[in-house]
Amino acid sequence: MPEARGRALAVLALAALAAAHAAVVVSVLAQPLDVRRSAPERRSLVFSLSNDSVHRVGPGADFFALYRAGVQVRAGRSPYSGTPDAASPPYGYAYRYLPLTAATLGRAAAALPPRAAWVAWGIANELLLVGFAALWLAAARSRAAAAAGLALLLASTPYFLELHMGQFTFAATALAAAALLLFERARGRAVRAAAGLLLAAGAALKVYPLVVLPALRRDRAARLAGGLVAAALLAATLAHGLGAPRTVAHLAGANFASLSTAPQTGNFGMLYTLTALARESGVVLAPGLFAALARGWQLVVLGSAVLVAWRAPREALAMAGGLCLTGFFLAYQDVWEHHYSGALVAGLLVARGLVPERAPRAARALAWLALAAIAAPTPFAWLAGSADPTWISWPGWQRWALPLSKSGPLLALHACGLAALARRGP
Repeated sequence: MPEARGRALAVLALAALAAAHAAVVVSVLAQPLDVRRSAPERRSLVFSLSNDSVHRVGPGADFFALYRAGVQVRAGRSPYSGTPDAASPPYGYAYRYLPLTAATLGRAAAALPPRAAWVAWGIANELLLVGFAALWLAAARSRAAAAAGLALLLASTPYFLELHMGQFTFAATALAAAALLLFERARGRAVRAAAGLLLAAGAALKVYPLVVLPALRRDRAARLAGGLVAAALLAATLAHGLGAPRTVAHLAGANFASLSTAPQTGNFGMLYTLTALARESGVVLAPGLFAALARGWQLVVLGSAVLVAWRAPREALAMAGGLCLTGFFLAYQDVWEHHYSGALVAGLLVARGLVPERAPRAARALAWLALAAIAAPTPFAWLAGSADPTWISWPGWQRWALPLSKSGPLLALHACGLAALARRGP
């Protein structure tokens, strides 16, 4: 009886959380364009929780980068041309993704009015969330882990920010993570083919899901699918580059720009956290030395994850791929708060893998606490200087403590997974 009562309470709690999730999503997608100029009551329920909703134009500014690229493609121009067009939305960031994405998803989005297209993308993300949650519930190692993972997905504040911005990080990571789970558990060709298509879709949205390729080495079908996906995206990009030679240089410049120690309000990456901490401590590095140290950090963090994933056994495929993804989020230079909507998904694969790897109980508990911190709001809304978009008035310690609230838990989670899988070996 007590066990049945506990399950009933858990179901009720999850149902209440799902209802709250739906209410927040509706409030986000109901916002008018340029909501900061509207009455405060028209803002979403979580608007004040994030720097990027309070201090950056929105909603949908990131999605409108893709929309504008689609408008350019429909007009017969390069998606990177930036030519003014009356069909474009009133604001949006520069387009920095693959030409294939602009020619497909961007072109389709541009067939709708801007706000309708952004809302449709939000609904598509909700469907992806439901689909990944279903896979998670089937793949979790215990009922408690299944319920905890579902609760974190429903309560994830970075995910709500992702919807507000119209970003692609959650979708790209969820598609890649779903592919990893299917590859790990697949027994038939149809499931493996579906996993390959999911990986292709995630990598087309954002290239970084291809970091999971080393984790596919021990599964022949997965290895073949990953190779085909990488080759197809490379071929499509080069084919576009033949007609527009500056495309490749534009992509490289936008996504692998030179590193800088300058303050970046809203950057929540570990590399930036360390940079802000050094600046607060009075450490001033020459640009060349900083670039060398930063590239060294990236090589060690991502390289160690790739090496462990390469040596991992097939039954740890999903965990190894999850480690490659969390390693990417730790190593990359521009990691904003919404990126943690994807880091949470990748982290669930890492936490799931700690059980069969017989990680110490303390490591498993730390991993789940880290996931909870990633899903929770940052202290931004409660800081005295949160109204300052430049952060200049903030005490120096807050400039590194705020990003540490996300990057610190991700580092702890990644370290737990890396240690567990490294002990296992091939």
